[in-house]
Parts: sequence; C-alpha cells; structure tokens
Amino acid sequence: MLDWLKRTKLPDVWAIKQIDDDLLHVCGRGELEPRERPAKALQALQENRFEGAIRMHDSALVLNARLFAALAPVDDLILRGQDRAKWCDRQYRLSWVPQRCWVYEGRLTSTLTHVNGVPQHVSVEDVSAIRDKAASAESDEASVHFASLEARGNLPPLDMGPDRRR
Repeated sequence: MLDWLKRTKLPDVWAIKQIDDDLLHVCGRGELEPRERPAKALQALQENRFEGAIRMHDSALVLNARLFAALAPVDDLILRGQDRAKWCDRQYRLSWVPQRCWVYEGRLTSTLTHVNGVPQHVSVEDVSAIRDKAASAESDEASVHFASLEARGNLPPLDMGPDRRR
C-alpha cells in the first residue's frame, strides 16, 4: 500500500575505464552519488548517460562519472574468474586498472603481469605515441651530444666577440 514511500536504491556499479574490441579495462566497484533523485539516476544509468559522482569502494575516492567509458551495474557484469566477464551478451577479457590510472584521460593498453604469483592483465598508460616521437627525434641530424666535464679541454673555445672579453 505504501510502495511509493520506498526509496529507490541505486545499484553498485563496475567502473569501466575503456572498452576495446574484446577487452574491458575495469577500475573496480563503486557506489553512485547522484545529483538528482535516485529514480532519475537509475534511468540515466540504464541509458548509459549517468552524470554525477562515484565513490570507489577500494579507496573511498569520489570520482566524476565522465572519467569512465561505462558504468555497469554489478548484476549486469558477470565475472568469470579474474580474467573474463560477460556483459551486454558479450564475452570480454578483463584488464584491471590500477588506481594511478583512474583519472588518466588518455588511451590504455594491457600488459600481462603476475599479481601474488597469478598471471593477470593490468592496464597501463599507452605511451607508444611518445616513444614514436622520441624515436623520430633520434633519427634527426640535429642531435645533442653530451660530454663529461673532463672532456671540456677538447672543445673549441667560445667566441665571445670583441666587446665581451675581459
């Protein structure tokens, strides 16, 4: 009879940082802290347009939802071990995003590492563009050469001009 008095409870969500073809970069679980009424926030979550804050369970950090590619209700993303999940009727591999990358706004890549002796995919910042730029700079003819202080005697004297000599 008094069902309208019941408060809509928002589900806990998985914060997904990036979605690749068959790989989800997952930050962890969090609790929504909406700016609007819970019923509207739940509808926005279902339509993947939630705006507001997320309080991450592992650290109690409060982050803006715009930092994530998607927020998946815990009941919708089914974990199959530490490395696989089913979400939106698709199978995905999982890569866990460390806390330092939660606010990173660039592209992520996944690397295989051992966590407590167990092989696990961990997401890291994609620095391939920086690496490519550095490699192209190395191939330029105008490169900088460094020498030790002991090698200063082998350098040509500096021309200071006639008005700068003491």
